[in-house]
Amino acid sequence: IWMPEHPYEWRNNGFDPSRVEVPFVYEAHVGMGGEEGRVHTYREFADEVLPRIARLGYNTVQLMAIQEHPYYGSFGYHVSSFFAPSSRFGEPEDLKYLIDQAHGLGIAVLLDWVPAHFCKDEQGLLEFDGTCLYEYGDSLKWEHEGWGTRVFDYGKGEVRSFLLSSAMWWLREYHMDGLRVDAVASMLYLDYGRSQWRPNRNGGRENLEAVEFLQLLCRTVHRERPGALMIAEESTAWPHVTGNEGLGFDLKWNMGWMNDLCHYLKMDPYFRQYHHKDVTFSMVRSEEYTSELQSPI
Repeated sequence: IWMPEHPYEWRNNGFDPSRVEVPFVYEAHVGMGGEEGRVHTYREFADEVLPRIARLGYNTVQLMAIQEHPYYGSFGYHVSSFFAPSSRFGEPEDLKYLIDQAHGLGIAVLLDWVPAHFCKDEQGLLEFDGTCLYEYGDSLKWEHEGWGTRVFDYGKGEVRSFLLSSAMWWLREYHMDGLRVDAVASMLYLDYGRSQWRPNRNGGRENLEAVEFLQLLCRTVHRERPGALMIAEESTAWPHVTGNEGLGFDLKWNMGWMNDLCHYLKMDPYFRQYHHKDVTFSMVRSEEYTSELQSPI
């Protein structure tokens, strides 16, 4: 167990994320924030990048997955250690310094948290005790083919406890202000990215165990850390991602708008006049979807 010689003394412990009425989020990768390929450390990011983010008017920074991961090219999404920040960028106390500095600038910090899968490197959770301890034992459920990763068995109480403990660890120990839960769509659908799949007990493609886990996750975080923001990175038309009547998230990450806008900005300016829908489509669809939900049945 890692224990710091001198525990970090928080200077901005009183930060209240609920005062961020409308999150204006700057998404960042700590290591790739440097110029000309130079890798930042946590402290360099805090001292050099955070002030720029504040000057641009952002009130929230979302740190792309920083849980320890063996393959750097995964951008942190093939996690091996669910309680450890990546040592590539410094010590755990350095990450706390980054978060503390952000709070001092009035910036909330969201963690890109990855409960959808884990890497298959032998130093991780793969067949941890020689059996499928953390992952599904069913070969039609245990792996994401396109990513080459194993899928957590959300039906096991001990796995749910492990993931809930990880989520609360980052919120309590590191004073994170919320979680952007990665790849929620891959958790919700049993046929997500699979050429063969096994239906649920009702014959459908919904992963009922994952749905129950996500609901439990949101209830637990909202109860234990009032004001913490829960955001689902969910890219389908799954109904009621937000709200207590559904999965329980506070917000849904608008993946479509980001991808469309990047496509728009890369286009020659002359041709943009024919593609303004790239900027407006997701917002129009969101308005239509909201109206449908509010319409009387």
